[in-house]
Amino acid sequence: MSKISKQNADAFRAGMNSTTGAKVWNRLFESEKEKQNAQEQERKKRLEQQKLAMTRF
Repeated sequence: MSKISKQNADAFRAGMNSTTGAKVWNRLFESEKEKQNAQEQERKKRLEQQKLAMTRF
């Protein structure tokens, strides 16, 4: 079983108990947001480097 589907299964089981379920979902959601933020920062850095490369010539 992949890590994500295991996390989802754990979150679903924990969801039976609403407070821990909410905590698990929030943690999954936060880690997903952090990943997206990191990807966005990488993309901005690459664009910035491309602009610099263009201006050199």
